This record gives sequence, structure tokens and C-alpha cells, in this order.
Amino acid sequence: AQGGMLTAWAGGEPNNSGRKEHFLHNLVNNAWNDYPLTNGNIQSFECEWGDVGDICIDQAYLRQERMFTYGLDECEGNTACPAGQTCEDESENPVDLGDWNCTCTTPLVGTQQAAAATCKCPDGQIGQPPTVPCEECTVNAHCNGNAAASVPNAMATACECTCLPGFAEPTCDRCKSGIVGALCDTCAVRYVGTAPGCTECTNVDNCNNNARAGGVSSTDDRTACTCTCKEGFAGGDCGVCVAGRALPLCEACAAGYVGLPNCRACTDADCNGKAKAG
Repeated sequence: AQGGMLTAWAGGEPNNSGRKEHFLHNLVNNAWNDYPLTNGNIQSFECEWGDVGDICIDQAYLRQERMFTYGLDECEGNTACPAGQTCEDESENPVDLGDWNCTCTTPLVGTQQAAAATCKCPDGQIGQPPTVPCEECTVNAHCNGNAAASVPNAMATACECTCLPGFAEPTCDRCKSGIVGALCDTCAVRYVGTAPGCTECTNVDNCNNNARAGGVSSTDDRTACTCTCKEGFAGGDCGVCVAGRALPLCEACAAGYVGLPNCRACTDADCNGKAKAG
């Protein structure tokens, strides 16, 4: 007897093989063994009454002719639940076998009967338990403090940021293209407008494609684009030739002009004073 209770288990028993051996029976040598309900090799059975009440079950109730004893906690010695999960015996009914759950430990959520649970992190957190711990998505930790919100993606593997205006995704750690400033609230040089709606000045769009290399910029107040024209071109948008040059390339003197590159108008003096009027 152990602890005032009779025990006569055979060596290595009980072992709950296959997680189905929930009934005690006697071997031919009168040693105890645990067997499943439907095993046809059972020789004889033991019944015991105690403080927990009658734990013998009428075999007719089980649609067989023998007597069975049930008293095993299905979670005792149960190693099917992985780390981060606990086994819970869901029923005290002696014939309600296999009724146990792997339950995710706090703060994880999720259960699955008679198998390892598929645990997930609570709403608002990322992680892949038990290998990757759960972590709450926060604006400061995942969005550099520059977002309106931070939430898990669909797979709960990373946090997604709703960046403040002017800040670039995915982590709001820099300004969008064309925007500068600690608060990403100012249009950069060569951009015009008001952040975050800054528009880039380009040679094609703002200088008729006639600006020098690096000659496109913007005014200090970011209200207008500026152009530094190629040789021969003039005007705020490089859309005309300098005086005396001819379009389209402004590389030759216009009619009535000579002296490239500094074209000047022809005069009567060029004709020894003998030119006709006009």
C-alpha cells in the first residue's frame, strides 16, 4: 500500500500508452496494468469506492459485459502539449475519454481538443508563440514615434504604421521624397508647394528642357521653380533665345544678325552706307 491506498502496478505501469489507456485490469500474474476500453485481452478488473464516490462503471452501460474502473486524470503525465501550453481535463465523466485540451497560457489565446493548440497572440500584438514571444505594437517602438497608429499585419508577424503626413512608410523613420525638416513639414530644394503635397521642379516640365545640368531649382519660399538656361536660351522658363539668336536651338544668329556667339544686328555701316532702305 502507498499512502493508505493499495497499489500493485506492473513494472513501467501505468503508462497511458497512446493516451487511450484509462482503465485498470489485472494481468495473469495479478499485477495491475492500464488498458484501453476496447482491448480484448483484459483478464479481470478492480473496482474501488472512495471519497470521490463510486468509480466502478457498469459494463452494460458501456455495451460490454465486464466491469471497469476509471480514475485517471487525462492530463497526468500528458506530454502532448508543447511549451507555453497547459493540459486541462475537460470532463469528470468516466466514459468521456479523450476529452482534454491543450490551452494556451496567458496572455496567449486559443485551444484545440486532444492535440497541441494553435496559439496566437492577443489582438494588437505580434509574435509566433512559442518560438517568438508576443509583443505589443506601439507607435514609439515600431514607428519611431512618427505615426498615428501601429497595428499587427494580417499574419501578426510585424507591426504596420500609419505614418504622420510627410513621413515615409514602413517605419516612419524618414521624410517622404521631396520633404525635409525634423517634422517632415517643409518642401525640399527643387520642390514647390506645401508639405506633404510638394511637387518636383523638372527640366522638361518647368524649363522647356533647356536648362543647364543642375540648373533646375526653386525659390526660397518654395512658391516657384527656377531655371538656369543653357547657352543661347533665355527667359524664366528658358523658352526663348537671347537677343539675335534663332529658335529652335538658339545656336545660330537670327536673320539680320551676325557675329555668333554675340549676334548683333546688321546696320547700314555694314554696307558702306549704300544699302537700300529696309
